[in-house]
Amino acid sequence: SATGSGHSTTTAAAATNTNSNHWLHKIISGVFVPLQAKDIFEAFYKRDLAKRLLWNRVVSMDVEKQICSLLKAECGAAYTSKMEGMFQDVDWSRETMMVYKQSASSSPSPSNTSTVEMEVQVLTTGYWPVYPQYPNLQLPSSLKDHQEQFGNHYKTKYQGRRMTWQYALGNCVVKCTGFAKPYELIVGLTQALVLLQLNDLSQKWTLPKLQKAIGVEDRDEMERLLQSLSLGKEGTRILKKIDFDGGTKPPPPGSDAAAATASPPQQPPRKRKVRQTVHDQDEFVIFENFESNQRRIRITNIMMKETKEERDKTVETVSRDRLYLIDAVLVRILKARKTILHQNLIPQVLEQVKVPAQPGDVKKRIESLIEREYMERDTKDRNRYNYLA
Repeated sequence: SATGSGHSTTTAAAATNTNSNHWLHKIISGVFVPLQAKDIFEAFYKRDLAKRLLWNRVVSMDVEKQICSLLKAECGAAYTSKMEGMFQDVDWSRETMMVYKQSASSSPSPSNTSTVEMEVQVLTTGYWPVYPQYPNLQLPSSLKDHQEQFGNHYKTKYQGRRMTWQYALGNCVVKCTGFAKPYELIVGLTQALVLLQLNDLSQKWTLPKLQKAIGVEDRDEMERLLQSLSLGKEGTRILKKIDFDGGTKPPPPGSDAAAATASPPQQPPRKRKVRQTVHDQDEFVIFENFESNQRRIRITNIMMKETKEERDKTVETVSRDRLYLIDAVLVRILKARKTILHQNLIPQVLEQVKVPAQPGDVKKRIESLIEREYMERDTKDRNRYNYLA
């Protein structure tokens, strides 16, 4: 009976893997292979993969690695080297945390008695996309204790390595017990810091005040933080936004508005719609009547949502990398040939760069390399280029 059960489980797993492989091959051959701008695909896919890995949004690690293998088979090892590095970092971080927790449990420290738990992912610079820095972020003491203890452990174990904290990549589980039933909120680190500040009910919290308290310097980012906590979809609005320009505050006594409200209304007053933008005078409080059908609620992390500026920057980076790639191919061809005619050089470059490029793009890079004295036009034949060692 046990043998039969084991056999059926293995068969089912094999069938699932076969279906998965077939499905992935169809996607790669039908969608990816025809793409011309494979470098742009790589940049965006790598950014999304990083977010899935760091914020535990991976449905199947096996599928992620299968896709990486198929991309590698199609485009070569260099195309997927950073993706493979990400997978290695995730595996290595898991092992590192196991060793750290074993050593930390046997040593007296403030973090051992803390009600806060912390998981650390150690990332290799160069594998992962670049994210915003928060040099002035104000962490609570409970997190600082964990941070200091892990930092000491890491520096002792790996002397010579330099470690910097990437707060933009952090996420938290915040336990809420002040409502009709308990909830757990899955939020980004900066969102969690906002919620912790609003525990202080004696304060009137506005955007500038919260911005100073938690140390987020970019006002637009701070506005998106507060919007995600107060203006999101139903069941995620853990904060209440009180608009400064009306709605919830009564008019001052003696004013025309006060006289108007004193007389019986002709019709039931309509509920004022909350403004979607955040003004500096708007106030934020914990929404006392918050309720959700789910006990564990994932509030959209603003770092998960790609902005237009982020997309434009990614495309700009890829375009710049294309220039470097064309330069490298030009130099490689000239170094091997020493001298070459223009009509022979252009098609060779277009064949080797393997990214969308036009003859005009190559001509511009030729002029740039001539200016930087990597190559020159032949003095006797202006259609011939010579390599300058």
